[in-house]
Amino acid sequence: MVALFHDKSACNGCHSCYNICPQKAINMVADEEGFLYPQIDSKKCVDCNLCRSVCSIYEKKDILNKNRPEAYAAVALDNTIQQKSSSGGIFSLIAGYILRQNGVVIGARLADDFQSVFHYAVEKPEDMELLRGSKYVQSEIGGIYRQVEQYLKQGRPVYFSGTPCQVDGLYRYLRTDYPELYTQDLICHGVPSPLAWRKYIQEKQKLYGATVTSAFFRSKRNGWNDYAMLLQFDNGQEYCDTLRKDAFLSGFLSNNFLRPSCYNCRFKQVERAADITLADFWGVQKFYPELSDDCGTSLVLIHSEKGQALLNTIQSEAKIDPVDLDLALSHNSSAFRSVKAPAVRQKFMKQLPNKNFHKLVKKVKSRSIYKRAGRMVKRILRKLSRK
Repeated sequence: MVALFHDKSACNGCHSCYNICPQKAINMVADEEGFLYPQIDSKKCVDCNLCRSVCSIYEKKDILNKNRPEAYAAVALDNTIQQKSSSGGIFSLIAGYILRQNGVVIGARLADDFQSVFHYAVEKPEDMELLRGSKYVQSEIGGIYRQVEQYLKQGRPVYFSGTPCQVDGLYRYLRTDYPELYTQDLICHGVPSPLAWRKYIQEKQKLYGATVTSAFFRSKRNGWNDYAMLLQFDNGQEYCDTLRKDAFLSGFLSNNFLRPSCYNCRFKQVERAADITLADFWGVQKFYPELSDDCGTSLVLIHSEKGQALLNTIQSEAKIDPVDLDLALSHNSSAFRSVKAPAVRQKFMKQLPNKNFHKLVKKVKSRSIYKRAGRMVKRILRKLSRK
């Protein structure tokens, strides 16, 4: 097995090379950090170079809708859908429409053991629960691009939801514009390590002496702005803690275990390949307080005519208001700027395979607090010395 890249740090793991290979010579192999990278079986490879032709590293041409997107604030009128969703419930409404057209909805779901995330095709409304809600773990695409192509060739509408790099990977794989394909990406902070999530869940199960039966990354028990991780176990117990206190959420938002490519993401821009971008409308209470109820408001960016047509189909099921694009993005810098890799990241990831995840996060958090306190003391001393 040989690596597809000499320097893998730019690889986002989109799986387009894996899906396109006619010889099935590419395997996606997890590295020591838990992220998947393409490896080529030289015995099967025939040097057709299809893998490079669909790779955004080798083929740098952007696949973008160049127009400035239209921005909307949106909330599902059904409060049950809103409460079960990460923000305003717009994904569920669009997905419901597609399924009623005999279409297929594809998005990220948790595995049955809740220890990994992968992309999955849903054809029945009762299975929509599997895809609803954020999953802050890099999803394994597997062979889903090939499935998308099969559905499209059957003439069925397909609604594909994923990160910007996954949507880009799908278009690069298809290389054909299908009128029945609708794509939706999200404003992505960065994708966390599947290994970090697996260790987190395993340690929680050991602590509670039970098996996880459900996991919600964005429980709104404490409100939308102070969302929480909620885990339920087969012995009737449950765990719930806020984004600032939960080890996984706080570690994720501190950027300690994101994929290396996320720190220099090529897809951080307002223009997107997708038809629609869905995100949390952070700052809505400041700019549009009448649209904020702390139960979740979606920010919807429309990049294409197909995207606008799709949004129009759910007008009777949602409150949708046009908003100023610049104001809407002013509290959501992840739309156009990569996060910085913290100084502790390399050390954290090196220790991750063999150390207790919760203790590791706590150790890093403590050091960060001490550093901030030290900087504050220095600023105070400087001010005093000037007097």
